[in-house]
Amino acid sequence: MENHSGITVINKRDSSYKNKSCLPYKIYIGRPSILGNPFSVRKYGRSKCIQLFREMLLAALRASNPTPHQLRLQREIERLREIYQKHGTLLLECWCAPSACHGDVIKEILESS
Repeated sequence: MENHSGITVINKRDSSYKNKSCLPYKIYIGRPSILGNPFSVRKYGRSKCIQLFREMLLAALRASNPTPHQLRLQREIERLREIYQKHGTLLLECWCAPSACHGDVIKEILESS
């Protein structure tokens, strides 16, 4: 397994991370997690489903009177931010990497704040 610093989107199938679930900075972001992309690649295509996820997540993060789901998204992003600050690294685990992934959106948001 490589040493990581920063935020990296990794593939759940990557054998170098198998049996490493105890890493406190490795977070699964696929379905059915709160950060799983509800928009299907099969239905929308990869680019569009990532765009829809970005719009949904940004709307949730900007909501001043959030719905329960938006509040859960806000809290999860804050939790990831705290993990990243504590460890100096964050592994976002999904099924898409190295292809374009909604994890890239999460990474971008975390790195910009």
